[in-house]
Amino acid sequence: MGDHLQGSWINLVLLGLLITFFGVQQRNRPQLYFRFWFAGWLLIFLSFISNELKFADPKASLLNELFRLDTVFLGGAAFVISFVVKGGKVLKPLLLGIAVTVPGCLVIDLNAIGHTSYWLLCLLIVIGQASSLLVNLYLPMRWRRVRSLGIALCIVFCAATLHVAKDSASLHEWIMCEIFLYAGLLYAGTYRRLSIEWMAGTIGFIAWSGSYLLIAPLKVHPTALALLWQFWSLPKYVVSFAMTLRIFDGARADIAKLADGYKLLYEDFRLLYENHPLPMWIYDKDSLRFLSVNSAACSGYGFTKEQFLDKTVSDLVVEEDTDGSEEILTNSLRQHLQYGRHRLSDGRVISVEMTEREIQFANRSAGFVLAIDVTEREELNRKLVYRAQHDVLTGLPNRLLLEDRLAQSLERANRDNTHVALFTVDVDRFKLVNDTFGHGVGDECLKKIAKRLSGRVRKADTIARTGGEEFTIIVGGVVDPDDVEVMAENLLRLFDAPLCIPGQELKVSISIGVSLYPADAVDADNLRIKSDQALFYAKRNGRNRFAIASEEVCASFNDALAAERAVRNALRDDGFELHYQPIYDREGVASRFEALLRMKPSCPEVLPPAMFIPIAEESGLILAIGSWVIRQVCAQLVAWRDVADTRVCVAINVSARQLAQKEFAARILEILREHDLSPSSIEFELTETALMSEPELIKDSMAKLASAGIQFAIDDFGTGYSSLARLADLPIATLKIDRSFVVQLNRTNRRNGIVTSIIQMAETMGVSVVAEGVEDEIQLSLLRGRGCDYFQGYYLSKPMQVETLTNAFEEQSQLLLRHPNFDAQDTSRSHCGREPLLINPE
Repeated sequence: MGDHLQGSWINLVLLGLLITFFGVQQRNRPQLYFRFWFAGWLLIFLSFISNELKFADPKASLLNELFRLDTVFLGGAAFVISFVVKGGKVLKPLLLGIAVTVPGCLVIDLNAIGHTSYWLLCLLIVIGQASSLLVNLYLPMRWRRVRSLGIALCIVFCAATLHVAKDSASLHEWIMCEIFLYAGLLYAGTYRRLSIEWMAGTIGFIAWSGSYLLIAPLKVHPTALALLWQFWSLPKYVVSFAMTLRIFDGARADIAKLADGYKLLYEDFRLLYENHPLPMWIYDKDSLRFLSVNSAACSGYGFTKEQFLDKTVSDLVVEEDTDGSEEILTNSLRQHLQYGRHRLSDGRVISVEMTEREIQFANRSAGFVLAIDVTEREELNRKLVYRAQHDVLTGLPNRLLLEDRLAQSLERANRDNTHVALFTVDVDRFKLVNDTFGHGVGDECLKKIAKRLSGRVRKADTIARTGGEEFTIIVGGVVDPDDVEVMAENLLRLFDAPLCIPGQELKVSISIGVSLYPADAVDADNLRIKSDQALFYAKRNGRNRFAIASEEVCASFNDALAAERAVRNALRDDGFELHYQPIYDREGVASRFEALLRMKPSCPEVLPPAMFIPIAEESGLILAIGSWVIRQVCAQLVAWRDVADTRVCVAINVSARQLAQKEFAARILEILREHDLSPSSIEFELTETALMSEPELIKDSMAKLASAGIQFAIDDFGTGYSSLARLADLPIATLKIDRSFVVQLNRTNRRNGIVTSIIQMAETMGVSVVAEGVEDEIQLSLLRGRGCDYFQGYYLSKPMQVETLTNAFEEQSQLLLRHPNFDAQDTSRSHCGREPLLINPE
């Protein structure tokens, strides 16, 4: 048949143009079947070229013939696959196409080389037809008729090719006929309506298929046969014509769809633009004149559309923002996102955030702008920034802003060769104000303090609130370092007059720590540290004073740190012990004792109680120490009871931190139960200052313990801020007159009057009185004469070690009935109704 299928150069040119056309289409259109059409026509074109080649060598001629036949068959298979692909799913149809083409190509090739194995040909035919049946099953369900015809076609051609396989000379014509006939069947199934392209494509494929069975067997003159084959090449071009019509028809549909889409898009954009709630406009890039504005812009800015179109973008911008420079305005507008301020028609100024994109409008370069009114947001941001950098209560800068100001001051001082003074100001005992008068009064007090301090600070300097009651002042441009002392004294004198709070006046004092740049430190962190150390020194030395950082001041701070380490080590290494000081009643009998904490002489560093107790309070170690003291006292009471059946009462000092613990009362009662002790065996002493700290929690703990039988005494009475109303509301059994009042009894009548008033007040309240610090006979006589109930001091007895008391309890014969410094005439009240324990004070 190869001799009959000689195409002319016209066929080659036409096919070449056809391939070029489909190649362009498959690049510009997304449908996959265009790509398979392009592949199919390319294969047909290759078969035509192969047909035109002539080889003298028989083997080369045979290979050329095999190539020609295979490319024709593969071209038809490509057309078949093009009608089977669904959307983007190409893998399964491609695999089915391979399953069909591989057996078909093998049958064609074996037939062309004269292979005579009938059973091998039959096997390949059956495999190929089975694959064709799978292709039919893959077709959509709506192609029911096409599927039925395809199945029938596979069965008929399977039987025909099996029969023809005996005479293999015409076997490949049958296979070619089937593949193109099946392509025509699928092409017809892709249309739901009659059309020219449907008729041309279907008829063309059928004619193409029939040419293999109708012309090949003809026995006519070779010249006439060649002319006849030229005529029968027309089906190929009929098919290509149909495919071309289909492409153009699809293109028209796509263009119409695209046009409708553009219309809808334009309408959507117009509606969005006109009805968008945010202002939008389009302006000319060169002249900045408005070309179009939406309704929101008109209503938001207060201009009509005509007024807008008569303006330029620069007319909206606030004058001081542009500085009259149109170039700056233009450059800023060309940014995708920028902020600015616009003036409305009524003169109001708003902050706007604008997003811009470059577009083409009316054949000119234009800018499309969407504007958002962010005035409220900017105001909120300003407030947030202000709050982030300022104290809410006083309005002063906070620590964050202070850090920035301090860095600037140090840099300026370094440049100008001047000094910077850093004042750390702390309000003395401010917690008492909150606890006594409430946090509302405390807040008002802080405002007044901030106002007074601010009045003494220059505008160039900075005052900040850096803690609850702490303020920090930066004073720059200091030429003479000695001037800081005058500044500190002036700040102290600010609080000579009381603060006028609505409803009352409050007298407060401050302590000040001062450090100087660059004398004390050359960086901000160390400058603050030195200032804090100076403040610590001022507070430890009596408060209401200032201290300037120096070696002595820093050494004092370091000594305090060393003292804290010593307390921690003593607590860890069992370095504490208890001494017991007798408390005598009016008969001179030691009816109870006060437990006093001391550091053991064996400690590496022995500190006096006046030094380590405040440190324990400040560091929080007082909780652990207090718990240790309570357990030691209870254990000692059990030991004395076991030795001599002695039952005494021991007073234990407790801090506000201990009483403020919610579980304190329950823990104390549990310890008493563990040691089988009566609650009357211990008495808790606390200061007036402690009463003012966390009053509600302390009151609750005292109530629970008092209801169990534990008594309370107020130590150092007369030195704090407690009110009689608050004392009357607490379960107080004893008032202890502070030593500062007792030691001057024989010197000033004023002190005598204070002591007398306290004793009379206690008698009125129904509580007993203990005088602390009795140092001589005159003090004892005056106190007894004014009706004091109990006495304690070095004149009567120093604190005693545990061993001394234990020996006394074991040797009852050494006990005296009465202290020799008491006379026997006064036999007033005894304590708690118990039998007195008499002890030798020596």
